[in-house]
Amino acid sequence: MTKKKSIIVIAAAVLVITTVLVFTAVSSEQHCKEEPAIKEALIGAETTGLYLGKFESEDGTTASLSDAQINEIMEKYDKSIDRYFSEDYSVNSYYKWLNKYYLTDVFKNTDKIDYLVKSEVPQCDINELTLSEDGNTAKVKAYIMGYNIWVEHTSDQEGYSVTTPWGIEQGIYTLVKENGQWKLKSSDSDYVDTKIFNQNDNLISSDLVKSVNTDASASAAEISKEIKSRNSIIQTSYPDFKSALAAAESINIDVIADNLDLSKAVVSYGKFDAPIG
Repeated sequence: MTKKKSIIVIAAAVLVITTVLVFTAVSSEQHCKEEPAIKEALIGAETTGLYLGKFESEDGTTASLSDAQINEIMEKYDKSIDRYFSEDYSVNSYYKWLNKYYLTDVFKNTDKIDYLVKSEVPQCDINELTLSEDGNTAKVKAYIMGYNIWVEHTSDQEGYSVTTPWGIEQGIYTLVKENGQWKLKSSDSDYVDTKIFNQNDNLISSDLVKSVNTDASASAAEISKEIKSRNSIIQTSYPDFKSALAAAESINIDVIADNLDLSKAVVSYGKFDAPIG
């Protein structure tokens, strides 16, 4: 079993948990008060999912790490799971098990390098938010942008490669407040079409720049430069892990991702068009 090179969709890990709740129109003041914390929890849960199997080593495997080092990584990850996922959500225990499996088994294989360099959730736009009558449960419709940067190599591959899978996910998420903190309890989500990649996984500069926010911190020229750099890096074969890692670490996808207008970049919403009610 190997880790799939794609953005991890929370909904794909387990079946959606259906909860019957009474939702009501609460005051705009309460929405304003709770929305930042709900958004932070949603981003935290998504980021934690993206960081499955994350570790640091000099050879790209966990074979060079001691048991104590691996245990420390797992303990830290488990704490992040408990912070952002409800104990009742089966993802909680599943992600802990899967993270341990990657670190203690899959990523010890020196013949196949799957090294996660970085993961980010640069944007999360909440389109709709409904709170339960007691204010302790929230239903959220949102779309979330996420990406990974990987260094990859197999024993039958001549060089090392860099990949940067990313996507925009839209879904309906249920969060609950536990001990004063919002946590994800269930989700139903999927990727949406963007039309900003060609068949070779290259970002298409002209289409992407058209989707830039009007208040973007980077100029269209800066974004285009970063697009060309990223495309060049993923098309290059590197002679060793060290050089591939250096190339991967030089990628600044945030220049691109932070400045996208998601409402323009997304071209299909599919089954999530209807209001959550």
